[in-house]
Amino acid sequence: MTSVLILMLCNLSQAPRLYRNASSLVLTEHNGESVNPITYSAISAAKQLGGDITVLVCGTDCSKVAGEVAKAEGVGKVLVAQDEGFKGNLPEALSPLLVAAQKQFGFTHVLSGASAVGKVRLSKVMSVSMVTYLLHLDL
Repeated sequence: MTSVLILMLCNLSQAPRLYRNASSLVLTEHNGESVNPITYSAISAAKQLGGDITVLVCGTDCSKVAGEVAKAEGVGKVLVAQDEGFKGNLPEALSPLLVAAQKQFGFTHVLSGASAVGKVRLSKVMSVSMVTYLLHLDL
């Protein structure tokens, strides 16, 4: 079983409203040609949280990856950010994009596979609690 990182972007006092208005952003890990399977684990966790699921694909040429992840069950929207600055998916380049996406869309959760890449990406935007190494989600 693959573990998932979840960044909760709400105060715990908002929990009753959370499930009614939940929206998740899933960060895609890929090699430029195909989606890393750990991304699908994050999408599965987002489905269990409920609400809308948006997937963010970043890189230099991600149209093939975006098309692949758009077919995943539960994904409602795919955001694509293509720029030479995203080459290598360095956290320093991606962090401003994640913050801007959060400000624009107001996601209640940001999810990523619990890989080295996912941990570094999410830790760069940490100003709220992060649940790490989630193996199973019971709601």
